[in-house]
Amino acid sequence: MSSGEAAKAQRPRRPGPDGPRLRRRPTDVRESLLRAAAEVFAARGYRGAYTAEIGAAAGVAESAIFRHFGSKANLFVAAALEPFSGFIDDFATLWEARRAEGNGDELQRAFVTDLYVRLRERREIVQAMLMVADDSGSPFAEEAQAT
Repeated sequence: MSSGEAAKAQRPRRPGPDGPRLRRRPTDVRESLLRAAAEVFAARGYRGAYTAEIGAAAGVAESAIFRHFGSKANLFVAAALEPFSGFIDDFATLWEARRAEGNGDELQRAFVTDLYVRLRERREIVQAMLMVADDSGSPFAEEAQAT
């Protein structure tokens, strides 16, 4: 090993603005991006959400979005559309099973209460879906408005 290679090998990684940079696992980066994207899409809608802002909120470079998801639209699908669809499917399955319990007022109240609680728990995803339905700049808006 040359003296230049030895010196290079001993150099610490260049610190970021908040201290030494730590390498994160790809799965951690992906999860951070999904959480940040859900928040930003909920707050700004699809068109108003910028990938640079999502990357910054996740604490990663904007390029990580494209490395993990390929496009902003794919990120939206993974951060909002798929979780929302999964939530609706799970809720429908649960209540289809409970429907056999009867159809009285008590069951109807339980249905509405359970739906409300679950929607509140997932409010960022629900908000993102509602925002995209009104967002004419979204590739998803035409589909949402047609339903």
